[in-house]
Amino acid sequence: MGIRTLFVVFLVYYPVILAQKLEEATLIINTTAAVAEHYPNYVCVTLDWWPEDKCNYKRCLWGLTSVLSLNLSHPYLSNAVLAFKSLRVRIGGSLQDNVIYDVGCLRMNWWDELNNFFKKTGVILTFGLNALYGRHHVLRFWGGDWDPGNARDFIAYTLSKGYHVDSWEFAEQSRGCQHSFSSSVYFGARKCPNMNSRILSPKYLDKSASTLKNVNETVEKFGPWASAWVSESGGCVNNGAMGVSNTFLNNFWYLDQLALAAEYNTKVYCRQTLVGRLYELLDQNAFVPNPDYYTLMGRRVLSVGSSASKYLRAYSHCTKTEMAYPCFSST
Repeated sequence: MGIRTLFVVFLVYYPVILAQKLEEATLIINTTAAVAEHYPNYVCVTLDWWPEDKCNYKRCLWGLTSVLSLNLSHPYLSNAVLAFKSLRVRIGGSLQDNVIYDVGCLRMNWWDELNNFFKKTGVILTFGLNALYGRHHVLRFWGGDWDPGNARDFIAYTLSKGYHVDSWEFAEQSRGCQHSFSSSVYFGARKCPNMNSRILSPKYLDKSASTLKNVNETVEKFGPWASAWVSESGGCVNNGAMGVSNTFLNNFWYLDQLALAAEYNTKVYCRQTLVGRLYELLDQNAFVPNPDYYTLMGRRVLSVGSSASKYLRAYSHCTKTEMAYPCFSST
């Protein structure tokens, strides 16, 4: 049986390529077995709650991108989501724990409109619940018991309308979805100094590997029935980095982290955000795609051996259509 066409990504990070000495490198792709396999809807995006007047570092970049104000009727938005065929969307973020459903924050008619949009565009929905409802501050922490009443009423309404939520996320800061354990992965903190050089550095790109490895090992040891997710990852926290997150340069980080997470058996990888701030996949005004929007990854992850410098990032996956045919050689 022949070997099918493989999708291989070669990301070369030499800062000044012309100044480097040319060297031969050997890449060996093992097609006899997959080292990991993620869900068909591995690529996921987030929608957040932040209002238009939310600002960081004197920059107010959210605009009308909140789940309460997003223009769901724009044809470019619908087409961009439809292009994924079964895009997973996670509604959540820092404010999710403080939302009170149907009490001025989430009007039920807006929830109806969101679900109509999701049904029309084939979205697979993950929804973050308000895990702080009924609790109170104790010094710098939250104390008391969670009151599930508001969430229970919201879920009951959702079920009564026949809306399908694929998974419910509990607690934005200590996340757990049904049958999954999720984490946030960000590259840098606060204003992310020197982001344009760090994003090309193997030293910084590899930092997330320890987090991904620990999460995978935790799931295997304590919950083998569950799966590991990255439920939020946007590169640079708090808006993204101007001149990096909103440019082609960000592709080097995003594609690398998508492939790296898949190697550690991560089943879902949610990009912050679909629309909103500098790390958005779609421009919030015209809804046209930014460079990071375009991805092509099959489910099965193959092992790649390389003799090259760490600046050459090589990953291999079977093609996206490989599930209809054998992917590996039978020799």
